[in-house]
Amino acid sequence: MADNIALYTGTGRRKEATVISMSSSLFSLQLYKSAVRCRAMIFKRESLLCGKVEKLVISIIEDLVDNVKLEAYTISHLQNLREFYGGKRMAGGLSDRAGKTYKGKPPLLIQGAMKVETSHIVEQLDALEEYRLGEWYFASGTYHGVPLAVSRTQWGLANAAATTALAMEFFHPCAVINQGTAGAHDPVLKNFDIVIGRETVNISAWKSHFRARGEGVDEEALDQLGVFAYDKEARRFTQEVFHRADEDLFRTALALRNSYEKGSVTEGVIGTADSWNCQVDRVLFLHDFYGTAVEEMEGDAVAQICQTYDVPFLTIRVVSNTVFAGDVDWDLAVGAALQEYALAVAEAYMKKR
Repeated sequence: MADNIALYTGTGRRKEATVISMSSSLFSLQLYKSAVRCRAMIFKRESLLCGKVEKLVISIIEDLVDNVKLEAYTISHLQNLREFYGGKRMAGGLSDRAGKTYKGKPPLLIQGAMKVETSHIVEQLDALEEYRLGEWYFASGTYHGVPLAVSRTQWGLANAAATTALAMEFFHPCAVINQGTAGAHDPVLKNFDIVIGRETVNISAWKSHFRARGEGVDEEALDQLGVFAYDKEARRFTQEVFHRADEDLFRTALALRNSYEKGSVTEGVIGTADSWNCQVDRVLFLHDFYGTAVEEMEGDAVAQICQTYDVPFLTIRVVSNTVFAGDVDWDLAVGAALQEYALAVAEAYMKKR
């Protein structure tokens, strides 16, 4: 006799049940030692699933999709259910250190690593609320009526990934713009020039060619390796070298290029690494090897998390230093200029939705 799992997604008299029937021998749940008969699991679409029940539903669906050979129609049905229940996050399910939760509309999240890369944005927000998740600073408010959230990620890939994941669970943003300062890889770029990231790439993710002891070190004998993010089409984590920006965000940012008067606005590949390259020949090699316009320390890590959560993403960077001018220290004045541009992009994007 087949076991049935019925997921009711309607309310009142108009309940619509999706019933999945299968032999109990086809699957097993980790929470039980043997397969059990599941007569019905009833959830109202308007009500939020409590944490344990939500995890159970997702666990069942994941187990069925990933471990059971089913007909294509059934697999498609299960995928839709997984996306609904897995994507329906509990608003306010995560609290900051003071017990505050975010209950507003899904905002657009703007990130910057340092205070100098975020303070101007925070100062522009109406109805400002500030939060501390772990040891990281976040804020929310509105800008010309548009709901925004701000994340001060701190430097580096690990911090950027951690704060992005926290923001996903706390704010449930509709899109993410990662912005901040960067060092030039393209010799034509100068301070205050803006690069809109068509793609991001982790420039420290490579595999070196084998050499035996005593054969020396060749820093250019490399293959591009890429990093892992969840691919919703493949339904697994896949390795990719480049992460492409959301097309709508990218076009919105590019359309505003003529409004910027402090430098040029171009599109390009933005490189990310926990390193600061100050050797001209090294920078030129990376520029040729990856096609990068600039380098920074957060963007591609954010892109990984956004892809995993299936949230639109864009990186925008402003040149703060260039080794081609002998300038290895950065000009912090560029931060406010880019933040104004990022706010304009956020407003234009949100008002089109």
